[in-house]
Amino acid sequence: MGFYTLISIENEGGIMKKKNIIALILFVFFLVNIIAIIIPVFVRAEDNIKVKYNNKIIKSDVAPIIHNDRVLVPVRMIFEAIEADIEWNAKTRVVTIINGEDTIKFTIDSDIAYVNKTKHKLDTVAKIISDRTFVPLRFIAENSGLQVDWSDKERTVYLNDKEDEEKEEVKKNYLLDISAKDDEITLTFKNEDITFNSFSLSEPLRLVVDIDNCIRDTKKEPEIDSDFYKTLRYAQFSNDPIVVRLVAELNEKVEYDFKVKDNKLTVKFYEKGEKPSDDEDEEDIEDEEIIYKEPVYNKKYPTVVLDPGHGGSDPGALGEVDGEIILKEKDVNLKIALKVYKILKEEKINVYMTRGKDVYLSLLERCEYANKKNADLFVSVHNNATENPETSGTMVMYAYDTKKEGYDISGEEFAKIMQKHLVKATDAKDFGPRKNASLYVVKNTTMPAVITESLFITNEEDREKLMDNKYINDIAKAIANGIIEVLDI
Repeated sequence: MGFYTLISIENEGGIMKKKNIIALILFVFFLVNIIAIIIPVFVRAEDNIKVKYNNKIIKSDVAPIIHNDRVLVPVRMIFEAIEADIEWNAKTRVVTIINGEDTIKFTIDSDIAYVNKTKHKLDTVAKIISDRTFVPLRFIAENSGLQVDWSDKERTVYLNDKEDEEKEEVKKNYLLDISAKDDEITLTFKNEDITFNSFSLSEPLRLVVDIDNCIRDTKKEPEIDSDFYKTLRYAQFSNDPIVVRLVAELNEKVEYDFKVKDNKLTVKFYEKGEKPSDDEDEEDIEDEEIIYKEPVYNKKYPTVVLDPGHGGSDPGALGEVDGEIILKEKDVNLKIALKVYKILKEEKINVYMTRGKDVYLSLLERCEYANKKNADLFVSVHNNATENPETSGTMVMYAYDTKKEGYDISGEEFAKIMQKHLVKATDAKDFGPRKNASLYVVKNTTMPAVITESLFITNEEDREKLMDNKYINDIAKAIANGIIEVLDI
């Protein structure tokens, strides 16, 4: 670009005009340099950068930009293409993207985003440019179940739906029978694939159990003679999705537990304070029921079994705010365990998990799995809970202070090492390693075993840490480092 300036001095004020023109020229050069400095901050790609979704170009009247080496796109460009819903709160400057079961929230110019209420730190922020909202493409796409690839040669971002490897035809179940005793309600189904959720309601006090993918195939009305519940009813609650709902009106505030065995679901009622803890030895197991192998402590190729506590119909402890459940222990346990798994794999450790997704496993199944793998160490990943919301801190539990036959370390020694790493990672109150010989999974595994209780999900500060990926990563590293120290590798 060239600038041509004609300067004419034809009158007595010529010298002043000349000074004004020189000043104007200097201002123009200053402005050009300022623009040159500003432009790299937001590099507009114009037609240079393209976005393809399932190999089809997404068209938009506003082009993507590059900011801090990250592609930002107009929010509506992407999410209208994949048929997601977008909400904008002008007062709070929050963008909400709802894609199926996932909700993503950005605050303009903030480096914090929330995915299903879990906090994430961003390496670039959402911006408003020319009255358009731009959001970081990769973060949004990856948290919406999309696969993201970048072709530098083609200057194109490729978005593709991830193939669901676990996609199966939903198998329907049928409720065939219902029976009621004083302290039990038993449901009998056609097959063993039983998934359910439960919750309670007040005024009147009720227990509600929803059985998924289930069709009511009985009209039986059991007689009620119970000190725990007054009435019992069940019905086809929904046809899409298919749900059978059971409602028991309770006599008073009682405790209850669920047991799934074969094709039966049993609700067991207890008087308050009498319910066994989740890990108590409710049923003695004969020695022959557990498969034992001669333990071998293999330092060169050690084997570790990780056990994410709870799962499926068993949510574990619940984090609640104003009566709303915002965090389930089963989800946090799995997230931590998966990260520990990845770290140990990188260290060339043979590592297995009792569950890698949200499924229910009995305590017996968890123990049998670890014993069959002939593991060197067993770590059951949990988080704690208490009725006192002020209680916070970290602890590790074990069953034995003596060494199990064939192993170089006792459960107590294992717990002390794990506790040391967890306290450092969480910066939480140190409750110390705790011995509890009644804990089922550490008592009935044949190798050194501990239960990690990283933080209290019922404490607000601890719960916020469990919803922060940074702390989740720190906890996972602590557990992995404890395992690595014990294995001395």
